[in-house]
Amino acid sequence: MKKSILSIALTAAVLLCGCGGKGSELPSDTTYNHGRYAIMETEKGYYTNFSSPEGHMLRYYERDTENQIFLCAKPECVHDGNENCAATYKNLKCINTLLYDGAIYTLAIEDGDVISYSLYKAALDGTSFTKVGDAFSVSNSAGEKYEIMDGIYFMIHKGYAYIPYHLTLGDGTFGFAGSGLAKMDIQTGKTEILFSGENYFSSYPHKAMGVGDNVYYFTSSYGCNDPNDGLYRYNIKTGKTDKISDYIYDGITMDEEHYYTCGVYDDGTYCISALDINAPSLESGWEELGGRINEELHKTEGGLFSYMPRLMLYEDKIIAVSKSDDFVLVMNKNGEVLGSGKYDFNEISGYSGELVKEFNISEDKLYVNTMPFNLPVDDYYQKIYSIPIADIGSGKSEWKFEYGVKAWWQIYNEMGWDINVSD
Repeated sequence: MKKSILSIALTAAVLLCGCGGKGSELPSDTTYNHGRYAIMETEKGYYTNFSSPEGHMLRYYERDTENQIFLCAKPECVHDGNENCAATYKNLKCINTLLYDGAIYTLAIEDGDVISYSLYKAALDGTSFTKVGDAFSVSNSAGEKYEIMDGIYFMIHKGYAYIPYHLTLGDGTFGFAGSGLAKMDIQTGKTEILFSGENYFSSYPHKAMGVGDNVYYFTSSYGCNDPNDGLYRYNIKTGKTDKISDYIYDGITMDEEHYYTCGVYDDGTYCISALDINAPSLESGWEELGGRINEELHKTEGGLFSYMPRLMLYEDKIIAVSKSDDFVLVMNKNGEVLGSGKYDFNEISGYSGELVKEFNISEDKLYVNTMPFNLPVDDYYQKIYSIPIADIGSGKSEWKFEYGVKAWWQIYNEMGWDINVSD
């Protein structure tokens, strides 16, 4: 059994490295940056990361057999979350995971007397899971509760991880521990802080993106009125950082020429704008793409919104997806809407109640990862569906079910871990 697991893991690793063709220049917003519940596709299956309140877990899903195998090739390991297991670790709370240069990297909160934003590296053959370094640490010997900000994911560019962090301690939400942006050498673990917040309400980084010799990141505060709020550019060669815009909105992406962002009007309609990153200006330079695009589709009920749409790039197109309003829009970079649709993902997935949704692009398809918000459920915890990008809004295609992944609590029960699935 151990030999079989190792063989499958090694085969998957060869396929992934040989067919991916990504080298060491993976941009931040790729199919391999899947957020907390990462799914990294290979020709024969998927590497999956499955974090929970109970711990961290890496597995390999084999498409043909539907087997889900722990990514640990150590002989006689029982995968019980101990520090020697390459696939499970009970003291980690995952933030996000991505594939880079032939390895899986995971940013996680390490809990204990010291709480740390720690970067880990997993071998694709299941032989090791090792710490690269700590981006930020704070003492918690009193055992206080802590709060982290979801959705501020790390990325890797030219051999360095850029890690946003925001951590508070205490039962309330105002016990400031620290926030900022760390740059970490993924070979040595050496870290430097590029940006830091002064208190709970001050500006803090949300997302970093690498293009050429520059890393771009945007910061905002809770009231969006901190003078440090805005878009920044860090030059890798010179080490210089400059602020290039005060314009702040979430749901961002970029290419070699433009930074794209999505904003919202007072009446609740969305707009997508672009900034020329080669000649930016604090006073001008922004261009709305299509104005108030597809108003009926984008207008939120009552003029309110809970999340900005996420933007992704596919060839010469911009893909906008909304987790809260369940719409998908495809437009070219000149602002022309090529297709759009509004979808009921509860009906598509067969779940009732609130869903957690993550969207990703692979090849020529858009994928949605659906997960019920509340546990337990007597079904797969994650269901993956796809739709060809060219068919969005055309009526030619429906979302196709790809595969399902077991719930973390189902697997933990199989492992004999003591858990409470009602949490």
